[in-house]
Amino acid sequence: ESRVKGLGQLAICHARTGRIEEAKRLYAELRKDHADHPLVAETTEQLAEAAYDAHDAAWAGELFGAVRSDATSDQSAWRGLLGLGWSQYTSGQFEEASGTLGQLLTREPPANFAAEAAYLRGTVLQQLGDDTSALEMYELVGQRYSGTAQHAESLMAAALMHDNSSRYETAASLYARLAGEYPKFHQIDRAIYNWAWVLSESG
Repeated sequence: ESRVKGLGQLAICHARTGRIEEAKRLYAELRKDHADHPLVAETTEQLAEAAYDAHDAAWAGELFGAVRSDATSDQSAWRGLLGLGWSQYTSGQFEEASGTLGQLLTREPPANFAAEAAYLRGTVLQQLGDDTSALEMYELVGQRYSGTAQHAESLMAAALMHDNSSRYETAASLYARLAGEYPKFHQIDRAIYNWAWVLSESG
């Protein structure tokens, strides 16, 4: 067990300091010799996060995929799918990311996972030019996941989409929610300015 733990921690340290090739070599050795050891799954998840933070989205995606396929609990499967979705998005694989995040949402994860997956999927769908489906994702977060980290961002994204499509009354109601619920939101000045503008446009 000490060898498994040592190899895993060394691989993670290499990844966190940008020595990705050495991290890959150690992880391959770990999987080859100790694939069934329970510590390997934990190492894979930590290494996936380290690889993503080191801007190696391709390898992070492989590792998060392994987290998903090796998962022995719902939590691990959710984390694997969410991490894979982020990795695919960062790599510009928008179709794949949309599918992965949609798969996560069909599993009905708890609010923190669902809100992040839906908001990110909305962003991905906008990149794909599917504004209708993107808006559905933002509105899902706005309606069901208040209090999550993505709630204000989703309200703003939905407001902007309605605003840009000249649906001023709906946009105004969303900007008003932002002003009332999130006065310290990082885009609050823009939201208030836009709110005033759409009110003037809607008469």
